[in-house]
Amino acid sequence: AKSSDVEKVVKNQLAYGDYRSPLYAVNENIVDAESADKEVQAFLTGKTSMIFGYSHLYKDMLNLHRAYQRSAKDVIDVSDIQIAQVPQQSNTDTPVAYANYFTEVVSKNTKNSFEAWALISNMVSKNSLEMLYDKNFKPTSRRDLIPEQRQNRIYFPFVNQLGFAKSMPIADDKKYREIFASQLTQLLETENYQVITRKALSDAQAQINSILTSKPLNQVIPAPKK
Repeated sequence: AKSSDVEKVVKNQLAYGDYRSPLYAVNENIVDAESADKEVQAFLTGKTSMIFGYSHLYKDMLNLHRAYQRSAKDVIDVSDIQIAQVPQQSNTDTPVAYANYFTEVVSKNTKNSFEAWALISNMVSKNSLEMLYDKNFKPTSRRDLIPEQRQNRIYFPFVNQLGFAKSMPIADDKKYREIFASQLTQLLETENYQVITRKALSDAQAQINSILTSKPLNQVIPAPKK
C-alpha cells in the first residue's frame, strides 16, 4: 500500500476516538448521548455496522427493532441482525475467548447445604438445561450439549466458542477498572492525545497482561478447611 493510503487508514482509525470527528464512536451524529440504548440504537438505525454483545442481545434487539418500527424510526432490515464470532488475529491458530457467566454457590453458613446442593445439581442436569434451551437459548454449561446447540442457525457462533473460552483469572475487578480509568484520564487530559493513544493502549495492555499471566486460567480454588 502507498504511504498516503496507510496514513489515511490510520487517521480514520484514530478518528473513532476523536470527539471532534464525525466518525467518533459515540457522538451526536450517531446516537443521542441520553439514549438508553446507546450502541444498540446506533446499530439498529444503521449508524454503525457491528457491536459486541452477549447472546441475550439478539432477542433484545428484535424487541427494540419492533418498538422502533412502531415509533416510525428508520431501522435496518431485521434479516441484517446477525451474530458473528469475535474476530481473531490471523497470525495464530489458537482462538481466544473469555467466558462470562454467573456461578451458583452454596453459602457455608447455610443450615440446608444438602438441599441447596441438590437444587444446584438439578439445575445443571442435562434434562433441566435441555428444557431451558428449548424455551430460551443460553450457551450451555455442559460439554455434552455443545453438539446439539451447534445446530442452532442463529446462536452457533456463541456455541462454537464454548470449547475454548476460558475464565478470567480471579482478581480484583477494581484493578482492571483502575487501569482503564487511568489511561482514559491521561488521554482526556492531554491536548494532543492522538500522539499518545497507541502508547496508552499498550501500557494498559501490559498492565492487564501482567495480571493475567500472574494467575492461572480456570484455577481451582480449594474449599476452606473446617
